[in-house]
Amino acid sequence: FLPFRRPTTPADPSVTPLDAEIAAALQRDSPVLEQELPGWVSSKYATTRPNLKLHNLTFSRFSANLRNSIIFYQPNHHGNLQPGIIREIFTIHSQDSPTQWTFLAVHPYIPHTDLIDNQLFTQRKDFGASLFSTDPDPYIHIVPTSRQVFHAIRRRWNGTSQVLKSLARVSCCYLA
Repeated sequence: FLPFRRPTTPADPSVTPLDAEIAAALQRDSPVLEQELPGWVSSKYATTRPNLKLHNLTFSRFSANLRNSIIFYQPNHHGNLQPGIIREIFTIHSQDSPTQWTFLAVHPYIPHTDLIDNQLFTQRKDFGASLFSTDPDPYIHIVPTSRQVFHAIRRRWNGTSQVLKSLARVSCCYLA
């Protein structure tokens, strides 16, 4: 357990306390982040933002732009892509150096369990789309922007399900 370090007086007025649930998730994930991010030191204070440009793509928290907040991401450094929705985008600044780390706080979508509906998608694995619940899990993943993050497309399937597909699997084709 590493205690949070609190800046004595934030030099930047945009540095504010993190939401309690996000701060708890950040504390829970700190041991993994320490191994993944050189010099990582956790904090309850961060600069939040509604949007982030990453790899020439704009990502947004869901309260700012729903379309840009539906993503596929790596929940851990070597993990498979998982769909989710961005709750918050925030940057933590090091007290001792100019280093900063930017994160996405993401609620994952729960895979749909209806076997009949899932059979339509398991027969065509190369299609890359799957069924998920329309309601995200309340669990929060803290995702450094150094991990893979891609936009996703979604379509409603029924009242409780949606089809999600990562745009990382879409290739560009040009017809001559």
